[in-house]
Amino acid sequence: MSVAVVWTVAGSDSGGGAGIQADLNTFRSLNVHGCSVITTVTAQNSVETTGLFPLAADAIRQQLECLQLDMPPAAIKIGLLNNVQQLQCVADFLKQWPDTLPRPFVVWDPVVVSTQQDRLSELPPEHCTELLPLVDIMTPNLDELSWLSGVEVIDENSMCRAAEKLFHAGLTQVLITGTEFGHSDEISDYYLSADGHIQYIQQNLETKHSHGTGCTLSSAIASVITHDYP
Repeated sequence: MSVAVVWTVAGSDSGGGAGIQADLNTFRSLNVHGCSVITTVTAQNSVETTGLFPLAADAIRQQLECLQLDMPPAAIKIGLLNNVQQLQCVADFLKQWPDTLPRPFVVWDPVVVSTQQDRLSELPPEHCTELLPLVDIMTPNLDELSWLSGVEVIDENSMCRAAEKLFHAGLTQVLITGTEFGHSDEISDYYLSADGHIQYIQQNLETKHSHGTGCTLSSAIASVITHDYP
């Protein structure tokens, strides 16, 4: 293909603001060809989620295998995994990646609760260690970082402790998004790895239109990696 192929493995947002729909919009904006593996169908609009319909692991596996035969990816963005069976399906698929294909760059945005505070996943955090060594970078917000690590994140020190727990479980890079830590006029993202820490500071924008930002960011990272950004 004339442009890179990027997959999204995520939930469908019927309102179009997040999930598969936000991912495909981002892919198109950044000039990659997006393919979608739907894990969960949601009944969702801009203010609430009223229904969750997880797909069986076999349905997810067939989507993955079908795409791999004809449209192998340069990068994969993983979003909503609703339960242990879905996570195990994706982990097993990545573990069995054939040597005949280049290994894709994998970004995991561990979606648990939506911006509207609706719970989207029944996945126990202890099962996530299965996937951590198989992804290249994770993009949790503070709630997701606390949930994954078991550490209550309230400041930079506890944030670093939580990240260290994920590193011990096999993760190599993390971008922690949307932190304030007492600075209401600023908002920061923190990139952490074994090689060091980088803090990205921006002015806080007062808006209620934040639905789908995590999906968009993780899809953007997957996309620009295929354009040889670091």
